[in-house]
Amino acid sequence: MTTEYFREILSTTVIQKNKNLYNKLGRRNNKFDYGNVHIDPSYIENVLQSFVLKLPLNPKILDVGCGIGEEADELEELGAKTVRLDISKLALSTQKSENRIQASSWHLPFKNKSFNAVHCKDSYSHIPNELRSNFFSELERVIKPKGKILIVSTDYSYGPEYQYPTTLLELELAASFCGLSIMSCKKWVTGNHENDWYQLCKEKQPRYVVTLKKSAP
Repeated sequence: MTTEYFREILSTTVIQKNKNLYNKLGRRNNKFDYGNVHIDPSYIENVLQSFVLKLPLNPKILDVGCGIGEEADELEELGAKTVRLDISKLALSTQKSENRIQASSWHLPFKNKSFNAVHCKDSYSHIPNELRSNFFSELERVIKPKGKILIVSTDYSYGPEYQYPTTLLELELAASFCGLSIMSCKKWVTGNHENDWYQLCKEKQPRYVVTLKKSAP
């Protein structure tokens, strides 16, 4: 039995576990209350707008870990066409868009070279460390040559069982190993937004905003 066989078994097991977990958490007011989370306006101004300007006109963007879809809504306001993906059926049910799919971020149900870009905010720390190479390999597979990937996360070594240790260095190494190059990396600090995930944590950390690029063939 190969390493890939065991990795596939692990992936399938974790996918089913996470489907159940995130649907359950979405009903808890002190966790992921999907009906009570709203996008920070400064994220639109300082992150999304500059990202879309790097893309072709009317780009097709995959929003990974889209939650209730507010970031995807804003991307569409900026001219993008979005496909919304989340492991939680409950989160997807809050959206009106028909372009929504329940699936895992490390096992994407799309053809090769389907998207101009990927947007992934606050989801990376929810991916088990042993499956992050699968995650980046899948993103590299589904974006077109010269496609862009926006990862927004934070150094995270604490918290509940459904989040995993995360560092900027680990993210950069995992991405480069899968053939993705780093275009830019900056920090973004949310405004005084009471519903922000990381502002609700005891350690209020800035996020890093990493833009990755797929090489041309």
